[in-house]
Amino acid sequence: MEFADNVEVSEEGYAEVGINPEIFSLEVIYSAAYTFLDRAYFVFDGDPDEEIKVRLKPKGEEDAEELALEMQNELINYAVYVIQASRNQEVRNAIIKKALATNGVDASKVMGEKNATKTNSTDREAIESGQDAPIGPSESEEYIDDPEGIADTWSPDKAEGLSPPGENDDEEEGDDTVEEGRDVLDEDPEGIAETWSQDKAPGSIDTDEDVKEVDEVEEDEEDDYTKVEIERENCIGCGVCTNIAPEVFELENGRSKVQKQVVNEKVEEAMEACPVESIQVVED
Repeated sequence: MEFADNVEVSEEGYAEVGINPEIFSLEVIYSAAYTFLDRAYFVFDGDPDEEIKVRLKPKGEEDAEELALEMQNELINYAVYVIQASRNQEVRNAIIKKALATNGVDASKVMGEKNATKTNSTDREAIESGQDAPIGPSESEEYIDDPEGIADTWSPDKAEGLSPPGENDDEEEGDDTVEEGRDVLDEDPEGIAETWSQDKAPGSIDTDEDVKEVDEVEEDEEDDYTKVEIERENCIGCGVCTNIAPEVFELENGRSKVQKQVVNEKVEEAMEACPVESIQVVED
């Protein structure tokens, strides 16, 4: 018995791989073949219910049998990815739904009614009974504690003690204060506001050596900066980070990657929201 008896190599230089569809789905087979498009040509044949035959021919000098064996390893890789994605589907939907609801967005319009209402037992019961599942948090779940009612809709009765515009008796007095401040700004006996010139700062930078030292300090400061990294082997492709910071993250082959090095509040929010904690901000 050969190690890979489902692989046959022809004299014409291509390899044929027989794949059992009960072990690997078409989705997994297509995904695995996609990663080799820059290295081989592909032809699919066979019966999707019995056996799928994949013929591959190297574009370069690579060995056809070696490519066929590598593809079978990639089949396992994508099969595991599909399993993990299926297990984490409800977690991803819950995170996305929470982020959308917090910003006042109707999740059903963005995610579709089926995905938007698939995050808890209450929603599932509503679907099974033929009713529309609620959008937003259920009675049993709260997104944040808000004892001060900050997230409630604003109304005038919440602004106790504030006078309507035009009824402030101190308004004219405030205008006088502003004018006095302008007078103070106009006074500049030391000439601080005047345009700087080198003769006003004797001895500050007089030699090329001093200039060189300043440049070296600036280069050292530029060497130390923070950047965003993603552990792609742990990424489940949930899309949370791309929804929060699309200018920084994008999905490629079902997994997130950094398309632009920017560290801001959105990146930190995406890092905290990542369900598998694969996003990191590190110093370079």
